[in-house]
Amino acid sequence: FINATTGFVTGDMGVVCKTTNAGLNWTPINTGTNHSFECVYFLDESTGFAGGMNQKLFRTVNGGLNWSQVTSVTSSVKDILFVNANTGFTANDFGMVFRTTNGGANWQGTNPPTTGTMQRILVSGSTIYVGGFDQVNIYSTTDIGTTWNTIPFAASGQYSTFNIYSMDIIGSTILVGGTYGLMNKSTN
Repeated sequence: FINATTGFVTGDMGVVCKTTNAGLNWTPINTGTNHSFECVYFLDESTGFAGGMNQKLFRTVNGGLNWSQVTSVTSSVKDILFVNANTGFTANDFGMVFRTTNGGANWQGTNPPTTGTMQRILVSGSTIYVGGFDQVNIYSTTDIGTTWNTIPFAASGQYSTFNIYSMDIIGSTILVGGTYGLMNKSTN
């Protein structure tokens, strides 16, 4: 959602749907592709991105009327997040995180120290966090992906690897949820 009433969802076969009444009704948007999307992110009512399987990331600058494929993303896109109008990130397969500093026109890879699928991106202040599959760590960067820090989140006695399906941050509290009923919390 970009405001209280306007939001977007994605799905298989190139489906992107839009609501303008807080989710009561949804209208399909023709993306011009049949690729499966796993995530969507709109900066505003005009500029948005949809990403998914087979190294596909699409961009619209006119509210979804027309979409064009971004060609420099080299692994499947699992999550998209922008920290401002110019700087954005995608979480991808194979431990990859892509970054744009020009509003999504071009993307370059930044690699956290893992080969697991990155599933979720969070931002808090100037720190960006990513987490994903086959992990016991989340990763953070304060320099838009030039260097990455490793943050263990598994508690003593928990499984050796997890699939992170959800992750959220409020202030200094991070919650990580995933396989095996995992729900871990950090307050620092």
